[in-house]
Order: sequence, then structure tokens, then C-alpha cells
Amino acid sequence: MAYWLWLNGELVDSYWSSPGYFNKLDAREQERMSGDPQAFGPLAAGRAKELLDILKREKHDFTFEASRLQRFAEFCTSTMA
Repeated sequence: MAYWLWLNGELVDSYWSSPGYFNKLDAREQERMSGDPQAFGPLAAGRAKELLDILKREKHDFTFEASRLQRFAEFCTSTMA
């Protein structure tokens, strides 16, 4: 799973769940893409720990990254309601 968060034309955050998975040459750059719940501002207000838990790379609760993506999507849509 990967995302790039843009705000007013500026990249404010990015995330890559498995650095180097597709290409070892990209691993160093992808390693820096660790996600920052604070970058989501009001969207994650009071729930940054929950988002951080979803983005934790060491977390092995996800058999497939599609499951992480699903939780991420649910998190984002639940905060917009």
C-alpha cells in the first residue's frame, strides 16, 4: 500500500508499506515514506494513534496489503462523516 497526501499543491506526507518490495533500488527513498498522522490535521484529530497503528510497517495483522488499504479507507471515510 502506498499513498501521497497533497495539500494546496504541496506534498505533505507519503507512505509506502513495504519499501523495496517491487524494486530494491527504490527501497531507500520508500523507507522515508513512513506516514505521519499529524499531516492529516483535522481528519485525524484525536485519532492519530489509530492511524499510526494502521500505518505501522511492523504490524503483521495484515495478510494482504489490501486489508491495510481497507482499514485506511474506513478510517478516512469515518472521519469525514
